[in-house]
Amino acid sequence: TVEAISYAAQKSALAEQYEQAEVSGIVPLTPIVREFASWNLPKPHHFNQDMLMEIELEEEKQLREVLDALTAHHDMLRSVYREGQLEIVKVSDSKAYELKVYDYSEEQAATELMEAACTDLHSSIHLEEGPLVKAAMFRTAAGNLLFLGIHHLVVDGVSWRILQEDISTAVRQVKEG
Repeated sequence: TVEAISYAAQKSALAEQYEQAEVSGIVPLTPIVREFASWNLPKPHHFNQDMLMEIELEEEKQLREVLDALTAHHDMLRSVYREGQLEIVKVSDSKAYELKVYDYSEEQAATELMEAACTDLHSSIHLEEGPLVKAAMFRTAAGNLLFLGIHHLVVDGVSWRILQEDISTAVRQVKEG
């Protein structure tokens, strides 16, 4: 019908109007980032949050597709913190995340091994050099798990819920081809 065509055209025009291009460059500091600088933490690189979730992917390549999409869509995940400023790095210039894959499917002490690997990943986050996102795929007898450790300057409790939804959507899209 004419009404349906009109609705589709309007919807398409709105989508084009609000499409977001890649963001990069210096970001104005939020109050929490300014406060972070004043805390003088002994290990400022290790002020991270993390998440561990089941993931229905088998291949590292598939997980890289998910993480590539996630870090391209969420610009702050490509940030570095240099000389008191947050800078979002262009996708083409950035190693937005580090991914390691561990096969603990035959290990009796998988939990302890995963904890040690997560600790190592947390301690490898470097504010000035990046990436501020560290990821691991753990292959276990019970299934595959995704670990994400992200510096708190670029993620908070609300962000995690959004990231989880986006990860689930990206996993579904990768699996569907």
